[in-house]
Amino acid sequence: MGSEHIERRRPGRAVLVLTLILVTATLSGCGSRLDSQAIISALASSRPAPAQAVTASAGQVTVSAPAPSPAATIPEAPRKAATSKATKPLAAGDQSISAPASDGSAGSSGAGRAADRTVGSTAAGTVQGSQIRSTLVFGNIGPYSGVLGETLGGNKYGLSAWVAMQNARGGLDGHPIKLIVGDDQGDPVTSLNLMKRMVESNHVIAFVADIHGFGFDQDADYAASKGVPFIGGDGTDPRWYKDPEAFPSVPPAASLVVSTLRYFANSGTQRLGLLYCLEVAKICTYINNTVMKSAVGKYVVDDEQISIVAPSYTSQCLRMQAAKVEAVFLLMDTAAAARVVQNCATQGYRPKVGVLGLDASPDYPKVDAMAGSYIPGSTVPLSETQVPAVAQYRAAMDKYAPGIADSGAAGLGWAGGLVLGLAGAHLPDKPTAADFEANLWQANNETFGGFTAPLTFRKGQPAVPSTCVFLWGVKDHKFYAPQGPRALC
Repeated sequence: MGSEHIERRRPGRAVLVLTLILVTATLSGCGSRLDSQAIISALASSRPAPAQAVTASAGQVTVSAPAPSPAATIPEAPRKAATSKATKPLAAGDQSISAPASDGSAGSSGAGRAADRTVGSTAAGTVQGSQIRSTLVFGNIGPYSGVLGETLGGNKYGLSAWVAMQNARGGLDGHPIKLIVGDDQGDPVTSLNLMKRMVESNHVIAFVADIHGFGFDQDADYAASKGVPFIGGDGTDPRWYKDPEAFPSVPPAASLVVSTLRYFANSGTQRLGLLYCLEVAKICTYINNTVMKSAVGKYVVDDEQISIVAPSYTSQCLRMQAAKVEAVFLLMDTAAAARVVQNCATQGYRPKVGVLGLDASPDYPKVDAMAGSYIPGSTVPLSETQVPAVAQYRAAMDKYAPGIADSGAAGLGWAGGLVLGLAGAHLPDKPTAADFEANLWQANNETFGGFTAPLTFRKGQPAVPSTCVFLWGVKDHKFYAPQGPRALC
């Protein structure tokens, strides 16, 4: 298939301000023992090689992945098995992540080849053991460039790896998958424009594993008006759990914070603190208020809203130290969180630290300040390779997107793919969104072999919020599982 070009408008004022804030935050290192440039270098030190990089230019985003290792094999999914011939690697393409062929051909890197610019639909007549049915088109939108792309870019790689694997196995009930990816740069205006283009021009049947940190209400309103559901997704905005057309693949973000603080409290650390960002006030304030209203709120002795561009957090450190805070959750980006930890250490104050799971980039463990921190993950710790669902994930990532498997965002994208697999388990020749929703309504405490927290969807109702969370940790510059593969519920 030809390439899909998704035009992007220039970021609106809101995203320009936010981007400036985030960049300024990474460049301001006052009061830190490790300056911010060192933090940036650490975060970038194991960034994917150019073959896997995401680059933004006028009106396009290029997503690419190298050829898989000939020795790479992907174990069957815990839920059901399917077989097919070897796949061709994900290839470079303009806005779409395109279909691997299932004929075993080697192919080139894809640069300049229209046939390689869509990751997702198999060539007619090549799926073994079943008849090719109509191609299903799905969209994915997220902030994949700029500062936000540093930590969230893995989402599209996790999803596209799942698509490539699934297409090699015959697609969704015999329907090849075509995935179109759009980068909204964290701008709500761009996000809505991308959605309209995908729905009205590309005719996507659903959005999969989206990340909507800004303006989700307008996106959800538009999608509902067109009867297009969200299958899998980040669950950050509370709207994810109010809309019956949304099927998030993660617990609410507030539950992740509450569960981590409860873990601290149950471990005997009962004087807690919470520092939450000013720049994304709607979501951060909502999460803080939810924590304070929860059962663990009684243990929070200091909660403060801070700016991630502050030149120093020494005053907050001194206040938490005076309040005898033993563990603090830092609701902010990695660079700012690292500077908080450094500022506090300068004062001889070293509380336990928790941060959100989407901060868990492949480079996060390399930041010395974050050693010993705890991360509430929406998926099982990806270090737990003895879990068959994790082994399958890592094999697919090694084959289609090497170098970024240890990523909370990539795990989110893969989880979105798993939910899509459930939605497409049984489909007619010409499926509609209603067919996908009918399959999803069968999910009752579904964990996909322990990869996700229990997911439950009911007909005509919002998703049932899960209160379970997986705990990731950092030790010896690597992620590990402080509680093993089990979820804390």
